[in-house]
Amino acid sequence: MAVFERGYGLIIGVSEYSNPEWNVPIAERDAEAIHTALTDPQIGAYDRGRVRLLLGKEATRDRIAEELRILSEQAEPESTVFISFTGHGAMGDDKLYYLGSSDAQISGDLRLIRKNSGYNIARMASALQTIKAQKLLLIINACASGHLSDLAVKGGLGSTVISESSGKQILESGRGRALITASRPDERSYFQKTDTYSYFGRALVNGLKGQDVSAASGYVGLFELYNATYGQVQKATAALGYAQHPRITLVDGEGAFPVARYPGSPQGDPRLIQQTPPTGSDVRMIQIQYSDNRKVIDFGSAQIGSVTFKGDVAQGDIIKTYHGGQPADQEERIDPLVELPKIQQRVEVARNVDEDARDSAAEKVGLALRTLTRGDRAKAVEHIDKALAILDAMGNGYINSAARKLRKVREAIAS
Repeated sequence: MAVFERGYGLIIGVSEYSNPEWNVPIAERDAEAIHTALTDPQIGAYDRGRVRLLLGKEATRDRIAEELRILSEQAEPESTVFISFTGHGAMGDDKLYYLGSSDAQISGDLRLIRKNSGYNIARMASALQTIKAQKLLLIINACASGHLSDLAVKGGLGSTVISESSGKQILESGRGRALITASRPDERSYFQKTDTYSYFGRALVNGLKGQDVSAASGYVGLFELYNATYGQVQKATAALGYAQHPRITLVDGEGAFPVARYPGSPQGDPRLIQQTPPTGSDVRMIQIQYSDNRKVIDFGSAQIGSVTFKGDVAQGDIIKTYHGGQPADQEERIDPLVELPKIQQRVEVARNVDEDARDSAAEKVGLALRTLTRGDRAKAVEHIDKALAILDAMGNGYINSAARKLRKVREAIAS
């Protein structure tokens, strides 16, 4: 049986947390099922030694970071990388988004993850930037709406957030990046408490097994996998009177994307993989223009939940991002209280720069946010001016783009 030779994976599932009200009973079972399907020689045909599985207490913040580092060493540009996280997720008390690693600490109100106790999106973004693979699929089935509530006999996993600061940073490191989330921003990801898997997890595994996927190419392609997952989840949850629509976000025009071998296929022809997005689902195609050849992309307003961050910054230069294939008719109103934490986070994850200068600039952006929150606009502008002086002196394209955004925020505050 043919092996999916260039496939690498990291599958993470966390079911239990320090506060049991955040427990996600199906998370580890979902993760195990995904891992089994990927590495079964008769199904996904990934080399088992190239797909790491982190479950429960093993899935600490540091261990996740280490496994992503290993992936960056192993994967080549021609590789396909499959990363999946199932568990809890929420904003942190430091305004960064966190995936709930097993050592995540939940704040007293059950809504926030304590600073640096989970695996924040800034760290993941930095890690993914080092992975050279030109086909990388990130799947997130996480909760951002607080502790799980009883929904009759059902439980619900909410969604999370991704874009300029959260999402863009995750997916900005190369062509061929795709993000699948378990639901739309305003929905939950459902599971029956008596079932083994979540609806999303079961559908994803079924897709890897070839259910509702064409066998023509010999591969399970990205669009085929997503469309099968979407259809099964939507149908199953609608039958119970609930709405759940998995979402995919990716850059337009990236071509064939084989995710795994089609079950039982002795060989494959990637030219036969579906290369156009399915209709009747929830596909977010982002069109971009590259300003240089560094292949760093912006995923615009891609989302994993109820908060959307929009951005147009690439590593080194501005790229124009159009949402839904059309340019915006006009500039959106800038809300400094929304934009400042995103700019701070973008500066904090900058690489190949003077780290002391970077940290000092990020600190001053944070001070601007705090003073603005207290209503002191003049002081906020003063902190921004100090941050801009540092950023301008760094002479880095990525930093320059953050500075341009910061100037717009300054104008909004001063006006």
